[in-house]
Amino acid sequence: MKNYLIYDNTIAGVADQTEELPNGFTIATGADLPIERLYFDGETIQEKPPQPTAQHQWDGEQRSWLAPPSSDPPVANSSPDWDGLANWIRGSIYFERCYVAAKISPSATAAAALLLVTINTTHNLQDLAFVLGDILAEIEAIAGTGAIEAFTAEEKSTLAEKLDDLGFPDEISLRLRGKPQ
Repeated sequence: MKNYLIYDNTIAGVADQTEELPNGFTIATGADLPIERLYFDGETIQEKPPQPTAQHQWDGEQRSWLAPPSSDPPVANSSPDWDGLANWIRGSIYFERCYVAAKISPSATAAAALLLVTINTTHNLQDLAFVLGDILAEIEAIAGTGAIEAFTAEEKSTLAEKLDDLGFPDEISLRLRGKPQ
């Protein structure tokens, strides 16, 4: 058996003496093993269970081995990549047509502003679904005057695929594809 210094419910070292300890330190007796193989459970010194793999890390608060973080790729549609959408849309044909439409129509200006705020700041999925539908309708209406080209089915499909790739919910891309939700 060996004496160990305990500080803040953690093994702080081996105790050569048991009297006149520094402030906040106590003594606990435990097995004569390397400190790395031991932990203090709040009352006694315990031996850690065997480490499952070299990648497992000891968690002193949970007093157990934690599995390493998964190296698997993230699950699709787990959370939308708003920065990816902002970077992809910037300078694209979609951005260009929104900009031209905003110069022509006050309602297209409002829709384009909401689109930019949603993508870059608020990250609200309901706003994104609404504003994509609204801006596409505005561009479609302006295209009827000949001032701008409407988005083709292929361009809408490309946008929908990009939203899927970036982890946005299916409801948004289905709306762009004109399918029921």
